[in-house]
Amino acid sequence: VKPLLQVTRQDEEIQAKDEELLKVKEKQLKAEMDLTELGRKHQQLVEEKNILAEQLQAETELFAEAEEMRARLASKKQELEEILHDLESRVEEEEERNQQLQNEKRKMQRHIQVGSHCEAPLPLPPPVSSLPLSPLCVCLSVSLSLPVSSTPPHLLSHCLSFCISLPPFWP
Repeated sequence: VKPLLQVTRQDEEIQAKDEELLKVKEKQLKAEMDLTELGRKHQQLVEEKNILAEQLQAETELFAEAEEMRARLASKKQELEEILHDLESRVEEEEERNQQLQNEKRKMQRHIQVGSHCEAPLPLPPPVSSLPLSPLCVCLSVSLSLPVSSTPPHLLSHCLSFCISLPPFWP
């Protein structure tokens, strides 16, 4: 009976060892499958990391180009603003000059209309040309701040027709 009990006990031990071996094999198989899956996921993550690194590099280059473009545009904007400021200053100066010329024109038109240049003789300017000119034209030329020889012909004829009946006041 004892040997039979020993055999039964050994069979039970063998069976327990077989079950334990089976469990260990299942764990090993599962560990190998997990290891394979983790290897595949690792490879996939490495590939994704490389793709992201390439995208980051491309974005960094685009950012650098955009920053360079922004700097160039800011410089160009500054340059154009300076040009605009200069042009605005010139426009203001030209407007002031135009206003002064308009004021002078009005003053001369009033002066001509009133005939004040013929009422009191002005000193004769230094001779500019050898052409004989009427004294009234010399007076008009002085009031226009133009040399006698550069007085436009239409002003000369106007001056002559305006004061033709007045006696000359220069000998």
